[in-house]
Amino acid sequence: IDRIKDAIRLDPFYPPIYLVYLGRAHYLAREYDKAVPVLRQCAERVPELSSCHGWLAASYAQLGRTVGARDELAHWRRLRPGVTAQQYRRDQAQGYAKAADFDHVMDGLKKAGLSDSGE
Repeated sequence: IDRIKDAIRLDPFYPPIYLVYLGRAHYLAREYDKAVPVLRQCAERVPELSSCHGWLAASYAQLGRTVGARDELAHWRRLRPGVTAQQYRRDQAQGYAKAADFDHVMDGLKKAGLSDSGE
């Protein structure tokens, strides 16, 4: 988290993906209240960057903010048509060193409303 914050501080033209990295780090640290404003900033800056909305949906869901979670999940799904929990699991699980971290991500997305059927 500190290194990402340093990169943002040192580069006034930092790429928006840095905000996704920072939000994701806060999410995985279970600091959802810190993840939300960072991811919200990302979504406002680059609305078409789907990962902002996916992480935001999971973060809102973990905070029990159901309306925000469902709204962000809907936005994420508009950018990633047809995405299902099963597809996301298949495509993304290998990118996590710890299976528990990926399970935590899936928990947030499922709480937000992502299902295996995509509905």
